[in-house]
Amino acid sequence: PLFRSRHRTRVSPHFAIPMAESESTANEPKSTAQFLIEGMTCSSCTKSIVSALNDVNGIEKAFVSLESASASIDYDPTIVEPEKIRQTIEECGFDARIVVETNSSREAKYDIDGMV
Repeated sequence: PLFRSRHRTRVSPHFAIPMAESESTANEPKSTAQFLIEGMTCSSCTKSIVSALNDVNGIEKAFVSLESASASIDYDPTIVEPEKIRQTIEECGFDARIVVETNSSREAKYDIDGMV
């Protein structure tokens, strides 16, 4: 089914996941983390990641792309950390690396092995 509850929705793996409004407020800091994901071969792979991320408290929006083997996750850093998001993706059976993490007060960049 596409709809899980009236506040959370499952969508195509190439679209954002709107989360419940009660999970965040306008005063909470917002962050975005970019991940590289290895091992996805089909839309079922992205759907399994979307489903798992849908269950993580603090994730506000997620975009998973099969074509670029990546994910962009908007989250509340007072509730969830990027490492927990990475672990959630890996629990689905895929290798994930944090590439970039940003919020209004800080920015972190991570090296990608093999890049020149």
